[in-house]
Amino acid sequence: EIIARQCFRAFREATVAQGPLAHRRLQLAPARSRELTPRLSTRMSEALVQAAAGGCAAGLASLVFHPLDLVKIRLNKGSDENGVPYKDAFNVVVRQWRKGLLGFYAGVQVKVLQDVIRCVAFFYVFSTLKRAYRRRFGKISMAANLLLGYLAATFNLVITMPVEVANTRMITGVSKGGLLATWAEVIRCKGLAGLYCGFASNLVLCLNPAIKHMVFDKARAGLLKGRRSLSTAEAFWLGVLATVLATSATFPFIRSRAVMQSFRSKKKGDDGPAGGGGGAA
Repeated sequence: EIIARQCFRAFREATVAQGPLAHRRLQLAPARSRELTPRLSTRMSEALVQAAAGGCAAGLASLVFHPLDLVKIRLNKGSDENGVPYKDAFNVVVRQWRKGLLGFYAGVQVKVLQDVIRCVAFFYVFSTLKRAYRRRFGKISMAANLLLGYLAATFNLVITMPVEVANTRMITGVSKGGLLATWAEVIRCKGLAGLYCGFASNLVLCLNPAIKHMVFDKARAGLLKGRRSLSTAEAFWLGVLATVLATSATFPFIRSRAVMQSFRSKKKGDDGPAGGGGGAA
């Protein structure tokens, strides 16, 4: 998350730097075209810049840190695909290493896709909501910032949950196929509702990005006070603080989600439920 935020700042600043050129082009346009170009186009461009920068940053960070995410999700699940419990994070690393280096990149394509979609949707909706709020009510309070972040994350949840379920199942090893094969397996076992397994936990986890952005934005505003931007070190440690607070507040639901989404598929001759994760969670 922290590396993604640093990449996001770099992408956004590089894109915003093209602003003067765009302004000169607009000045050279015919008068009638300028009249027909509403301020809405500028606002939409700003939101698209935020979304594109967030998506690129998330994809890059997800690709680099996928092995750590794999260890985290498997440890949250509590056991491997054969039901053997994990002792600790090192035990997860050892077992994955026995599968070869590619064992640490199981489901990486789906994970990158999920994070890109999630960040593009979140940043676009979040920036649009904040802009609309400022236009109507003025300054955004801490409570309003938290609410807007939660609404953006909830909207994002509806779009990305089927990809998230597939990603969790592929990372934990309970599903061996690709994205479409995993979706087919989930639908066969649980119906379409299976693609939204753990939805209640995720509704609570929508507070996670909301808390992070609220803490980061408010702390950054306090640190700036006349300065144009934070240093890289300041932004890094501020991101650490925001991530620690948000993760600590929502961790029980993170673990619950991992258990629920990694239910085992029903096999022939098995009259029991298709999994057991839901009840345990």
